[in-house]
Amino acid sequence: MRALIRAWWQRLAIGNPIAVFYLLRFTTWALAVSVYFAGVAPDANLEFGSGLVLYTFFHLSLGTFYAFVVHPKLRRAGARFSRSAPPLDMMALGILDVLGGLVVVYLSGGWGSPFWHFAVTSVMVPCFLVRFGWAILVALGYGGLWAGTLMLSGDGLDGAWLGDQRHIFYGFITTIFLVSVTVSYLGRVFRALVVERIRVGSALDDLETLFDVTRNVIPASPGVEQLVQQVAQTIRGRERYAAFAIYLRVP
Repeated sequence: MRALIRAWWQRLAIGNPIAVFYLLRFTTWALAVSVYFAGVAPDANLEFGSGLVLYTFFHLSLGTFYAFVVHPKLRRAGARFSRSAPPLDMMALGILDVLGGLVVVYLSGGWGSPFWHFAVTSVMVPCFLVRFGWAILVALGYGGLWAGTLMLSGDGLDGAWLGDQRHIFYGFITTIFLVSVTVSYLGRVFRALVVERIRVGSALDDLETLFDVTRNVIPASPGVEQLVQQVAQTIRGRERYAAFAIYLRVP
């Protein structure tokens, strides 16, 4: 059973890393729930706690379902996704995820929100899909939106400034950039891995085709016309090539 779970997780991590991100974010939800029920946060941060606990669970469940089920079905159904550009549906999902997280921070009192980790990890999806430079812009934009959300909720930034917690505020900003840059790097590695898998798979298919030609045609030592026919029949049987040509060079 353990081996089956490990194999399933490895296939998932390679084939659908965004779904893995959503699964891992449930740990941030569990952290927020533990803080809420332990009552260790200020009352202002727990006012809508029960509703936000339910909403954030539904939020992550919906994102996980889309990444696990809906998006792969769109790809299998033939929806066009450019290899050089991020899929628009997943980018839209990531943007909605970011906005939803900021709304949760606002409703949970801003500074001191137990849903901070839930909110900041929402940048993982858009940053994974874009290149490094865009990930920096995402981090800058998110940092500005987060600071603006704090200003509009609870006691504004007084909790950080008057409570002598400015170092924590700067640490949070640093965390935003670290998450964004790290996930963007993982996205770059993943895309390179996908390209290499396609290239190696194509090379292996070509090698297997040549092996079939060698195995089926060469031992028979046919004449030139029969040789061409047998080679063409062998390649056509591979069902991989929509069109092909056989080049004969006259000595």
